[in-house]
Amino acid sequence: MGTSDDAPSLEWIVKAEEMLTIKLPEDYKWILSHFGGGDICGEEIYSIYSFDGSYK
Repeated sequence: MGTSDDAPSLEWIVKAEEMLTIKLPEDYKWILSHFGGGDICGEEIYSIYSFDGSYK
């Protein structure tokens, strides 16, 4: 797993929800904000990478 240093900010999470037009589950947002991402048995837990808000 990653660390909170690797985690996207709450602002990035909110912008990702807006861009994707979905509401992410609270437990997934907790994982994102605490670990950023990682993997379990080689399967990636997806994070938000290099999101700068410029995608429309």
